[in-house]
Amino acid sequence: MIESVLVNRATACGNARRIGAAARASWILAAAVFAGGPLAALAQEPPEQQQPTPAQQQPSPAQQLLVAQQPTAAQQSADAGPSTAAQAPLQEVTVTGTRLTLLPGMATPTPVTSVPAAQMLSIGAGDIIQGLSLLPSLSGTVTPQTQDGGTTAGQGDYLNLRRLGQVETLVLLDGIRVMPLNTANDVDVSMIPQALVSRVDVVTGGASAAYGSDAVAGVVNFVLNTHYTGFKIDVGHGESGVGDGARNELSMAWGAPFLNDRAHVIASFNWIKSDAADYNLRPWADGHCALINNPGVTTATMSPDHPLDIPACNVTEPYASSGGAIISGPLTSATQGISFGPGGVPNPFVYGADHTSAFQVGGTGDPIAVGDTFSFINPRNNMTAFSHVDYDVSDDVQAFAQVMMGRSTAEYPETASNFAGTTRPFTIYSGNPFIPSSIQSEMTALNVPSFQLGIDPLSWGLILANEHEETYDALAGLKGAFGKGWSWEVHYDHGHTEWTMTQPNNPDLSNLYRAVDAVTAPNGTTVCESALVDPAAYSGCVPIDLFGQGAASPQALAYIMQGNTPLLDEDTMVYNDATATINGTPFSLWAGPISSAFGVEWRQLLGIQSTDAISQEYPVDFTDVRGVPSSIAPQDGGWLTSNPQPYSGEYTVKESFLEFEVPLAKDVPFAKELDLNAAGRLTDYSQSGLVETWKAGMTWQPVNDLLFRATESRDIRAPNIANLYAGLSTGSENVTDPFEKGGTYFVRFSTLGNTNLVPERATTFTGGLTYQPSWLSGFAFSADYYDIRITDLISSYSAQQELNYCYEGDTALCSNILRQPDGIIYLILQPTLNLNQAATEGVDLDVSYHKEVLGGALTTRLIGTHVITQSTTDVTPTGNIEDQNAGNLSAGSPSWLLTETTSYDRGPIGVDLTGRFVSSGVLETTDLPGTISPAENQLPSNFTLDVGLRYTLASLPGTPEFYLTITNVLNKAPPLIPGSLLTSVDTNPTLYDIMGRYFFGGVRMSF
Repeated sequence: MIESVLVNRATACGNARRIGAAARASWILAAAVFAGGPLAALAQEPPEQQQPTPAQQQPSPAQQLLVAQQPTAAQQSADAGPSTAAQAPLQEVTVTGTRLTLLPGMATPTPVTSVPAAQMLSIGAGDIIQGLSLLPSLSGTVTPQTQDGGTTAGQGDYLNLRRLGQVETLVLLDGIRVMPLNTANDVDVSMIPQALVSRVDVVTGGASAAYGSDAVAGVVNFVLNTHYTGFKIDVGHGESGVGDGARNELSMAWGAPFLNDRAHVIASFNWIKSDAADYNLRPWADGHCALINNPGVTTATMSPDHPLDIPACNVTEPYASSGGAIISGPLTSATQGISFGPGGVPNPFVYGADHTSAFQVGGTGDPIAVGDTFSFINPRNNMTAFSHVDYDVSDDVQAFAQVMMGRSTAEYPETASNFAGTTRPFTIYSGNPFIPSSIQSEMTALNVPSFQLGIDPLSWGLILANEHEETYDALAGLKGAFGKGWSWEVHYDHGHTEWTMTQPNNPDLSNLYRAVDAVTAPNGTTVCESALVDPAAYSGCVPIDLFGQGAASPQALAYIMQGNTPLLDEDTMVYNDATATINGTPFSLWAGPISSAFGVEWRQLLGIQSTDAISQEYPVDFTDVRGVPSSIAPQDGGWLTSNPQPYSGEYTVKESFLEFEVPLAKDVPFAKELDLNAAGRLTDYSQSGLVETWKAGMTWQPVNDLLFRATESRDIRAPNIANLYAGLSTGSENVTDPFEKGGTYFVRFSTLGNTNLVPERATTFTGGLTYQPSWLSGFAFSADYYDIRITDLISSYSAQQELNYCYEGDTALCSNILRQPDGIIYLILQPTLNLNQAATEGVDLDVSYHKEVLGGALTTRLIGTHVITQSTTDVTPTGNIEDQNAGNLSAGSPSWLLTETTSYDRGPIGVDLTGRFVSSGVLETTDLPGTISPAENQLPSNFTLDVGLRYTLASLPGTPEFYLTITNVLNKAPPLIPGSLLTSVDTNPTLYDIMGRYFFGGVRMSF
């Protein structure tokens, strides 16, 4: 059914990109051949290798800010301890972006942005992950502050490079893959031991050949100080300027040598507890704004003066109220309906301006503020513990082991229940004893058998999400050295994660619609109508009063919410990984020794999603219930929202890789250094077969101060367990059936996994330069162009698309459309497929300068990204449809994103200033004039400023450093970016600061 759809749907444009990629790779290799000839002839005897600088003492935060995109690999981690015996023969340098053990002086062609922990703590108000999310290349990162309510990934931190998706970003801990949280391969980096992080390296280009699947957008590697000695503690507290969003943090780390320095043990503990923040306390967020349809305007009649969509504030619902509303039928008029106040008293429901079936401006309807449903920051309690031990078995062999454990809990409200509009209003039949007497009299007089009631039942209580996450990851291995210049490492990693979510206050639809259909029994009591029809089955039904806020009795609410048996969704992941690598210098050429690395890896992922019985119910039991909407009757699962379905699956991966660095020229005219870097990887997936990835790159240093670099790579993202095995998830929608002369039908659709998926494929090119002038000590500059093109993107067609494309001749899709004998559709299957394309293109900048000024150390650093292209392309049988988002602030892709940090340290005093600039842009990017008016489509730039103060008391034990950080000190509000839902945030929370002025202070001590 699906196989023929899985063929590569790449267009001529995609083929051209592949040809261009091959051409650039050929250019790189040709240059290598040329360099190996004429330039080699000019080479003299290879000079002695420069010795590495001895490990320095821990630098000040200002000095750490100097660490920028490193042009060479010779610079070691600032706080690294002495090398082990196993590492000594190679004078090993840890460089993210390569598997090689590089010799001093060699450089890698892949751009790496390296950020010290001190800088991230400074700009992140005490939180490394929050600071990391402010880097321009990671602006799409999801944190509890940006999740905008509930999320199926859980209330954690999920890195997103280039806004290509968190599953396209590979996360490493000391160069080793971090196990995923769930079946979608989301990695929650809040479990990283922040107290021991020395720096974070961000590889801003594809790295699948070096590290394997998921490195399409790049790699984020957390580098730990595994030789830390001593004890340190950091205690901090934060709160917003309006008194909410409190955050408490505690981090501790300890390390010590044992057994005459043959063993070294480190351990850490991190705790973060955050409280909710209220939308309603921030004037910009409390305007109830939305992007609404312009009444009377269609795509055929729209123009810049009469656009299809208009942004508006004070937007309310035209179809419901918190106490119930009648908005159609003979009981209403053309200008107003009926709403119900306290005690069920009828009141006029006045329609507002720009009234449509979905929105109105003003009027009687409820605005349903986002603050009524969820907060800026969802409350979370997160704890992690970590321990690592090294032991020198001999002079050439070292054993190591580590354990990482984490626990996180969160409770937050989901979007409020809504029973309104055309999808699921309540049908109230004449004779229902809860109908106010005046309305019942009018129904009797007009012979009205029923009416539809729209209600936002906030008084029932919000649907809550209670999350509980527990993770442990244990790793053990050996590493050593042999021969002259060779090292090896083997390790085994086993991890286990359980993520559980329950949802109290989620109505059971079967019980709810039974309770709504209330009647008067022969004995004069109020009962459910189904209880009269079948007393044995439904005598426990408790009728519910819908008229007026607070009208529902506690007994009725307990019945419709299933008491203490809430929805349950549980994800279990089991992860196993075994890796072996060998590094060394097999021989030397005219320009110096070659560095090489070879490795093999075996990886297994097992995922299980378990759910409760009501979520799995199909068909839902609506026996003897009147008035069930057609949109609800066919759904899988009996809860109002979510209804996760059970599934399980596993896959294994076998990989082998080879990487080498070849010095082609050294100390010759026009080539102070010229190096070739290349890698290849064979990956065999148990589900999708054999895949090849590769990279080829060069670095050229014509003079000491200047270095040019370029890399071409082929990268992949394999389908995860959810993509492959996800069970049926059912919904319903209106579709137009072209086979039935355009007839419109309300049909059921089901999404599901697909074991025939193949990996997504990306071609990545990066090219740029670094400049560190000898005439300006302390200055460093880098600029890198990137171009990432992804094909076979895992996605799915909508139900309407499948119908249309089947009608237009794509017969493979026709088998997904299931019809009754009379031809009426009863189900449309929507499997995940390798369908679409994505692309991003831009330029990264990194400029830093360090200088002694007035007896102190001044360091400034600017990191920026200029986005040229950010697009997704729907590949369809009738042609490609490209959605270009560069400059679209709703999509989070401004043309320019800049983060600038300046630090000054003099004696015990330190000052940090951080500015973040988001360029102006548009609300929507569209090729259709008239979708939105040009004036309304323009959004201004945004600049926020953070200030940090530090004071160290060197005379006290532990040398305490007191610090205070004020983020968004100017209390700059973000631009309004209304969405299409009343319960969405009125801006883009992943792009802008939404908390306002925030104070975070504390003390750090080291012993």
